[in-house]
Amino acid sequence: MSPSKTQPGETIVDPIRSGPAKVPALSDYYEVVPMYREDAEEALAKERVPRRYEFEVRRYYEALDKGPSKASDGGSDDAASTDQ
Repeated sequence: MSPSKTQPGETIVDPIRSGPAKVPALSDYYEVVPMYREDAEEALAKERVPRRYEFEVRRYYEALDKGPSKASDGGSDDAASTDQ
């Protein structure tokens, strides 16, 4: 089957083979996360985030609070069990 023809329900996936770039970050993780968290909290307080996304926004920033290594895997071992 050619890449341009798929069956109904199939997805074409093109994995990135090179891996992450070895470029240093321009900002320190621990400096920018609190700034973005404040912006998110303000958006939640002013109801600029749809209610159905509030839990996920809070969960996202809680995972970021655990640091870069934990945030990349969802912040907890049971993150996959809550996906539906």
